[in-house]
Amino acid sequence: MHKCAPLSIAADVKMADSVGFKAGVWSAEDCQTSLGISGIYEATGNALWLQTGAFAASPRDNINWASLEAFTEKFFSKRVAFKSTVTRSLSASKKQKGEKKRLIWPSVMISIVDNMKTALVESPDAGIPLSPTGQFVLWSWFLALHNAIKAADKEHLDLLWEAGLTVTLQVRFCAGDKEKCLARNLQSEAIKALGHASLSDSFVTFAVAVKTMGIDKVQAGVDLGLAYNGTVYNAAIHKASLLLASVLEDSSRAVESALFALELQYGRDILSSEYSKLSKLIAHSKSMACSWSRVHGPTSPYEFVAWLVRMLVLAFQTKLRPPAKATEQWLDKDRKTGLPGFWQAAAVVLQVFEYADKLLARLPEADADKAAKVLDELLDPCSCWDKFLRPGDKSSLPDCFHEDDVEDEEGVVIVPAGPMASVKESFNKATGMLFDLLLELVSGKHLADCQHIAAQPAGLVKALAEVQGEHADDAVELLKQLHLITTLFEGHATKSVSASTAVPAPTLLSQLTATGGSTAEADLERERAWKTVQSERRKLASFSVPRAMTKDAFLASFRGCGKVFAHGGVLNTSHRLFVASADLLVEQGEEPWAMASVPPQALWKEMVGFMAATASGPADFIMAFDGRMREVRRVPLSARKVETAATRCPVQRNRIKATRKEAFNATGEESTYQGTYTGVEYRSINEMPLIAKDDKLKILDPKRVLSPPTLPDEWDEKNGQDVPLYWQESKPIALWIALLDDWKVQAIMDLSPGSGALCEAALTRGHSKEHLQWLQAIADRAACGLMAVEGSSLFSEETAQSVKKCFPDILASLAKGKDDEDSDPLEPGSPIE
Repeated sequence: MHKCAPLSIAADVKMADSVGFKAGVWSAEDCQTSLGISGIYEATGNALWLQTGAFAASPRDNINWASLEAFTEKFFSKRVAFKSTVTRSLSASKKQKGEKKRLIWPSVMISIVDNMKTALVESPDAGIPLSPTGQFVLWSWFLALHNAIKAADKEHLDLLWEAGLTVTLQVRFCAGDKEKCLARNLQSEAIKALGHASLSDSFVTFAVAVKTMGIDKVQAGVDLGLAYNGTVYNAAIHKASLLLASVLEDSSRAVESALFALELQYGRDILSSEYSKLSKLIAHSKSMACSWSRVHGPTSPYEFVAWLVRMLVLAFQTKLRPPAKATEQWLDKDRKTGLPGFWQAAAVVLQVFEYADKLLARLPEADADKAAKVLDELLDPCSCWDKFLRPGDKSSLPDCFHEDDVEDEEGVVIVPAGPMASVKESFNKATGMLFDLLLELVSGKHLADCQHIAAQPAGLVKALAEVQGEHADDAVELLKQLHLITTLFEGHATKSVSASTAVPAPTLLSQLTATGGSTAEADLERERAWKTVQSERRKLASFSVPRAMTKDAFLASFRGCGKVFAHGGVLNTSHRLFVASADLLVEQGEEPWAMASVPPQALWKEMVGFMAATASGPADFIMAFDGRMREVRRVPLSARKVETAATRCPVQRNRIKATRKEAFNATGEESTYQGTYTGVEYRSINEMPLIAKDDKLKILDPKRVLSPPTLPDEWDEKNGQDVPLYWQESKPIALWIALLDDWKVQAIMDLSPGSGALCEAALTRGHSKEHLQWLQAIADRAACGLMAVEGSSLFSEETAQSVKKCFPDILASLAKGKDDEDSDPLEPGSPIE
């Protein structure tokens, strides 16, 4: 087909007849003559003579697929064919005029050559080289041919083939780079004149051409006849060209690579072809580079430009903003309201990362080094998308194809929780919460908050300081979360209390500082040993403070507990348990040890609602204990010594294997086939952790609304002013252990705080900072005892010797609690109501 001659125009054709191509057919002899005289030759040719340049194209000369499809639809589809008058020869002496549908080749195809040998094409087999901009027009024609062949549309094929035989070729002899750049600019402007700028040269290519031609004054560009987007070269174009060329000088080509990645996915008209947008982007980048001090992340103006462009790509990928709406007003600034745009919001993102870097520096050296690597991954938009944000299989989204997301709901950012959960397993709760916040920040979920902070002249640090003052309630959500995380880092940078730190449980941990060596060396050894205890405890239990007792707050905390959240589970092998106890939520009345305290209906509803909505895994169980309160169950004939747990299984019960019961089977319960546990004693006083009465008020009544009840004389004589956190707590640790064993539980989400009866095997949620610290102390103390018991999950010879040497007092107190014969159960009465 490439040997077919192009169509010719009859000698007597009239000017009114539409032909759309030159009268002269390609001739090597005419080409040589014309190039020798004027340096230009123009004639009609065959589209198959042209070199596609598909494999020789540089990254700069690639094009967005959607733009190519749009150009094909606009110029090579059947719908744009028009009726044209043609003259047909019926015989040597007779001719007849008629109408015929035609497609006209949209643009003159310019060939840039630098020697005569290349220009003189006798045989079409040699191929005529094209300007890179013209190659896209040729690609569109080939795409249209492919579509017509695939659809078996003969009529469309005929139209395309005829158009391919009427291509106007223009050969330009260019001896140097300046002439080549001018010829390419001419081809680009011809494409723009068609009203479809997406296939013409971007401003990036234009700026490179300006630099290549050495244009240092506006008039020099005017004299050469340069133009961009139909506008003659002027001062604004000249300034923007030199500014962009200055950041393209980077040897790493970071800016170029970032812009081309944006072009390939979303087209050139988003940013690369808009010199006003590019100029403001570079200006913002330079101001950011001056204030950025972090060692990691972008360090030069080139890298800042590239980072901002990649952040824009990420905003499109996460559906934060449709590409069609990425206007200059949204990117730079809303001139009517003064609201900062996307570039300035991104500067706030960097400020938060710099602040996070300082927080993570408080971690132990090994943890700080690992956290720094995670921070780098989050700060890099490409790696953040690939590792944490890309939905589903990476291969499911083609990198080179346009994702048509114009119709998607704007601003709805979905952050997958799973990928980050596995990372957080290696860090403490505060660090995990910080990583979650940074991931949401990079994904764009806090864009409005960042714009708000960017509008403040003092920046992030001052805005964060105001959260602690009288304007705390008015602060944006980003600042509130960052303040909470900062509080956790300041109070729990080592993930728990130290051996010499006072905590709200003096009775429980008084042994930590009351005895032991008095020398500095002995104290240092105790401190090291206690850190080992804490490290082992963290393998079993960790703590956090929900912002509120609501479903959303529970969900946020759940996402932050790495191993529990990431636990997949296998039915009948490894289960995850969601649990809540109504007796461990509130305390009311003048004699709470005698009367049950019914939790508010709204609070209980939030907890049960969260568990029902979240426990959706294949091995997720729910147990909601009524705390021996008929008000919760609304069931008559419920004695206070009977507690019921409403249980929800993940599958039908006939698919769950029954497990043999080893304890609490006094009435013959051999397995979990029977749903009762009998012979359970109330939790004894000596097993119950106690807390100072004043510290209890900090947890249960931080606003000091209630007055503390007067303790019974008998209690005061025996235990002083230290009391249980909840007087109605009754389930002993032994029962919890039996439940975990019988139901094969390996991960627990406990919504009811209590006094930490599940801390030896589960994650417990706290009401407040004081409650969290108290629970940490309980868990650390329990871990200390387990490390000294041969056969336990935490036992090792080395650590056991260290614990026995440094903390004999704690071990003795634990043993006393088990062996004390005067261990009365804290059993409330069951009065008749």
